[in-house]
Amino acid sequence: MIRPLVSATAALVLTFFILPMSAHVAQPAPVYPTTESSAPAQDSEPVLIPLISAHEENFYLAVSEAAQDSVDQQAIVDQVRESMGATHAKILVGVDKKPNKLKGAAQLVRGLLLFGDGDALSDDWLEHGKERGYVGKGWIVVGVMLPELAGAPTEVFVDPGRDVRPKAEGATERIQRAGQQYFDSQNYTQAIIEVSKASAAQL
Repeated sequence: MIRPLVSATAALVLTFFILPMSAHVAQPAPVYPTTESSAPAQDSEPVLIPLISAHEENFYLAVSEAAQDSVDQQAIVDQVRESMGATHAKILVGVDKKPNKLKGAAQLVRGLLLFGDGDALSDDWLEHGKERGYVGKGWIVVGVMLPELAGAPTEVFVDPGRDVRPKAEGATERIQRAGQQYFDSQNYTQAIIEVSKASAAQL
C-alpha cells in the first residue's frame, strides 16, 4: 500500500536562481546553487518542486501535479517493491512534466535534493558537495522530465550517492535507457517502473 506523506496535489513553491546549463549530448552534469550568486535579482523565478507523494520502504516517489494524470503511482510502487530487495540503497524518483521553470531532469534532481521534503541531500553538501557529490550516502536520486507534447523525448537523469557504486561500466546509461520504448509509446507508468528497477539493479 502507498503511505502518502503529503497531499498528492501539494507542491513546494520556491524561488531560486535558474543557472544556465551547458548542452551535452551525453548525460548532463547537474547544476547546483552555491552560497554566492552573481545573477541579478530580477532573473529569479518561482519554481514548483514536487513533494513525496508515495513511499514504500526504501522507495520514494515525488510526482508533480502536472504529471499526476500521466502516471499510476500505485502501480509504480507495487511493481518496484520487489526490485528493492536487491539493494540496500534508498531510491527517490522525481517526476515532472513540461512546461515548467526547470531546465530539464538534472535541475529537477537539484530541486528535489535542496528544496524537496526528502532526506537525500548530503549533510555536508555546503563543505564538500562539489568534490564528493550532493547526494547523501545510500541514496540514488532519479529525475524524470516528461515532455509537453506526445512523442517528444523524455529526459532521465541519475545521481547516485557518493558510496553507491555501479555494478558494471555504463550502469548510468543503462538506467537512462531502461524505459525508452515505453517513453516513446507514452506509457509513462511502465517507463518509470523500468527506470526505477534498473536503478536498483545497476547500482
